[in-house]
Amino acid sequence: MVNLLLFERILRNKEEFYTAVIEKKGLTAIIRDATISLTIFGALYGATMGVWSWEPIQIVFSAMKVPLLFLISIAVVLPSFYIVNLTMGGKNNFIQLTSLFLSSFSIYTTILLAFVPVNLFFMITSPRDTDSYFFMVLLNLVIYGLGGLISIVYMVEGVQFVDKRSAKVVTLKNLIPVAVAVGTLAFIGTQLAWFIRPWFNYEPNFIRPEKYGNFYVAIFKVIFSRLYIGIIFLFIAAFIMIPFIIWISKILNSFPITESGDNKS
Repeated sequence: MVNLLLFERILRNKEEFYTAVIEKKGLTAIIRDATISLTIFGALYGATMGVWSWEPIQIVFSAMKVPLLFLISIAVVLPSFYIVNLTMGGKNNFIQLTSLFLSSFSIYTTILLAFVPVNLFFMITSPRDTDSYFFMVLLNLVIYGLGGLISIVYMVEGVQFVDKRSAKVVTLKNLIPVAVAVGTLAFIGTQLAWFIRPWFNYEPNFIRPEKYGNFYVAIFKVIFSRLYIGIIFLFIAAFIMIPFIIWISKILNSFPITESGDNKS
């Protein structure tokens, strides 16, 4: 039976969930439930993005694109995550890492689902002008960023728990696969999101014909073309990032660089 509340199982009892992954218990069910919940929750959030256009077909297109964005990104990044983890001494097999990866994205889309009312409120009440459009783009970037940071926290905690259960000294070396995966996901995910746009405005085609370009150049143009919106966006982003930076700093400081704990250069 499909469990759409997989996120509740994970967040209420992380140790039990991590232990199940380590002991290879119910991995097929975890992958199935995570994929289905990711698809449904992502589609619901994507549909709210399409509401901006007031076109039913765009709502459907955007609902399809969010799960595709996540699933394609995972399929591209997961093999490199597995290989890097293997070269760093990781003992988990591909199915275990797939379970951890997909479950982290199920948490990600759960965060998106929680912000559906917020996104929908602004979509419905905002006038259809250029300034409001820029605001909606930046608002959604912040929401996606928040979900991404929380899923990163989950993945780092998972690495810690797995290594401690393996009677290993958890070092900075153990975080390298996660860092590689997160960095690769950030670049691939954002560029893929740019490639399969539009998300808000109506386009009769599934993707915009002028598909070439770069996400990072475009977002800088959005920020600096409307300076006051950019300032608001940067303020909100900093508000979200500061607690995350403090948390990750504490995590990094708690890890020795080597197994002997010798962190001298």
